[in-house]
Amino acid sequence: MPPFFGISRQAYCTWYRRYQAEGAEGLRTRSKAPKRDPCRGGEHLSTRELPLGV
Repeated sequence: MPPFFGISRQAYCTWYRRYQAEGAEGLRTRSKAPKRDPCRGGEHLSTRELPLGV
C-alpha cells in the first residue's frame, strides 16, 4: 500500500475489496446503521397470545 493515501491499512483493504467486487459503485459511502433493529422484534412477537397465569 502506498504511504501517501493518508488512510489506514484496514480502510485501504476494505475499499480495495469493494472496488474489486463492485467497481466504482463499491466506493460509495455506506451507512453504519444496522439493517434491522433487533430491539423492535418482529410482528410475530407482538401479536402472539400468551397464556395467563404463567
